[in-house]
Amino acid sequence: IDARIGALSRQLAAEARARASRRRARRGRDDGAACRVPVVCLVGYTNAGKSALHARLAQAGDAGRARDAPFASLETQRRAGRLSDGSEVVYVDPVGFVESLPHGLVQSFAATLEAARESDVLLLVVDCASAASGS
Repeated sequence: IDARIGALSRQLAAEARARASRRRARRGRDDGAACRVPVVCLVGYTNAGKSALHARLAQAGDAGRARDAPFASLETQRRAGRLSDGSEVVYVDPVGFVESLPHGLVQSFAATLEAARESDVLLLVVDCASAASGS
């Protein structure tokens, strides 16, 4: 079991390095300065409607992977879009947050946390009809 845990830990670390490399390539520079195209990250609990909104904002012809099911989206998705003034933006749709996530699973959501941390704007998506929204 220890060997398997070690292998998975190395795999997660390699994936984190790959995400950082892709992020630098998107920014077009290595100095960590603000990217030329703003990044808007949709954040919220799973099944709150982030993927449907993501497709709509990016003006995708289809709803893409949006489905009414928890964890229908298991990978971070990115789509180019335009703001009302015509300027370019990248919309990011990471895996949704989970209430009362066991501490041992936090590492599994590293990509979601990185997407939020590295974005220029966080857009909180809340399903107002959900009991969890507090409405």
